[in-house]
Amino acid sequence: MDEKRLLRVLMMVIIGLILSNIANALLNEPSWQIDRFINFDKESNFPTWFSSMLLAIAAFFAYKCSIFEEKNGQKMWQLLSLGLLGMSCDEVAMIHEHLGMAIKRHFFNLNNIKGLWVIFLGPFVLLGILIFILKMKKYLENSTKAIKFLTLGTIVYIFGSFIAEFMINFIEHGKLEWLYRIEVIVEESFEMFGILAVIKGLMEHYRFL
Repeated sequence: MDEKRLLRVLMMVIIGLILSNIANALLNEPSWQIDRFINFDKESNFPTWFSSMLLAIAAFFAYKCSIFEEKNGQKMWQLLSLGLLGMSCDEVAMIHEHLGMAIKRHFFNLNNIKGLWVIFLGPFVLLGILIFILKMKKYLENSTKAIKFLTLGTIVYIFGSFIAEFMINFIEHGKLEWLYRIEVIVEESFEMFGILAVIKGLMEHYRFL
């Protein structure tokens, strides 16, 4: 498939998922079967699979960038590709959620914390991302379009996966159900749009190389 067409299709699917989740929330989940299939707040459904595919596509284009890079650059792009593949697996295997639950079970008693992994694992993940970004800077020199989209995508994705998920801990699920639903839609939307921008940036850098 043509790269521009691929981006359009992915964008249309994201918008469709957002609109369907908004409609599902406004109609108060009229069908449990549809809700189970599309709800951003549930696991092992279409949005989970689609998010995993977005990350896998990003991993593919990161690997394509490694093909035309110099030796040291190849290793960095391949490392990025592996990292994105790991994130893709995490989407369907719920690795970080289970790690968070294990920490909670064995070390802390925090039943009111929902996005537990963000509190305990998030700082280490963010530190790793920051170090990697600093090391990658020299391999993006003069690739201005790629830098723009990769920077935008990373910021948007971090907002969705870390900041928005951390904020959910301050929302009473039962008392402020409508606000909780909005937060979930915002969180997942930012993650998907963030990865889409990263994919666009990787495509631009591949063309630049």
